[in-house]
Amino acid sequence: MAIAKPVRALAIVSSLVFFYLVFQIFRSPPSLEAPGDKSDVTTRDPNLDPTGEPEGPLWRADDYAPDNPNSPRINATLLSLVRNSELGGMIQSMRDLERTWNSKFNYPWTFFNDEPFTEEFKKRTQAETKAKCFYEIIPDDHWAVPSWINNDLFQESAEILKEQDVQYSNL
Repeated sequence: MAIAKPVRALAIVSSLVFFYLVFQIFRSPPSLEAPGDKSDVTTRDPNLDPTGEPEGPLWRADDYAPDNPNSPRINATLLSLVRNSELGGMIQSMRDLERTWNSKFNYPWTFFNDEPFTEEFKKRTQAETKAKCFYEIIPDDHWAVPSWINNDLFQESAEILKEQDVQYSNL
């Protein structure tokens, strides 16, 4: 019995595709290198590459004294919006910053509050640093909610934030 030419051609093409796929499955896996990868990358030490650092010896300015007007320190301050009741947390934050960074640079501390700072607050914060401390009071008209704010919308927004556990959302 004779098989029609198109069926024979289809059988031959199907056989070729089958053998090609079998060959692809059983051949050795291809290299996992991406284009441009070089085999010597893993043996090269990147720490030996030039870093582009400035020429000459590095120097450290030692004249960061709090009262030095000619200090190379950038004109800045450490700013904190804090209440008298938050003294314990402020002391801990100051200790961390002074221990790790500000003891070297003596940036002044500026504290803002909506009421006058207590003498205890001033004494304890000044005892934590060699730098100057400034204590400022924010006027009520800067601290309070402005009269042009829609109070209903404000309260509704505060409730949404409170539901999402946003800190100080109810203030």
